[in-house]
Amino acid sequence: MLRNNRGFTLVEMMLAMVIILIAMLGLYKSVVVSIDSNVKNVIRDEGIRLAEEVINQIRVVPYNNIVPATGVAWTNAEWNTALPALAAQGHTPPITRDLRNMSVEYNIVVRVTENANTFKQVNVVVGWDHRGEVSTAGHVTGKEYEQSVTTLVRLP
Repeated sequence: MLRNNRGFTLVEMMLAMVIILIAMLGLYKSVVVSIDSNVKNVIRDEGIRLAEEVINQIRVVPYNNIVPATGVAWTNAEWNTALPALAAQGHTPPITRDLRNMSVEYNIVVRVTENANTFKQVNVVVGWDHRGEVSTAGHVTGKEYEQSVTTLVRLP
């Protein structure tokens, strides 16, 4: 028999499996980070969509009914029935959305400031939590992440 046709030894096979395992663990970590980043983007996009929805509903409210105020908490049921009137007064309820098999609660705060009776600045801040990663100190909504959308409303 020829000595060149031995094949792989058990030690060589185990070493190859360990190298493959280490490479797979590195790939697994990168996939987890990618998925988490994608989920954060989906949650943020929904928050921006909610802020734009609130601003669009405020734009249809008569100019004189948009009064300077800060937001307070309301229930989801009140959100569906009273948002235009509440938003005109600065009061907005939290809303829950189901995204990718998880529920995310958004707190929404509307702030209206008036500038010399010529226009009003409407600032909508939407906040949400994701995995308890960030301090809420100094946040308007009391949530970890916040997104702000601002518009100007003027007399017709």
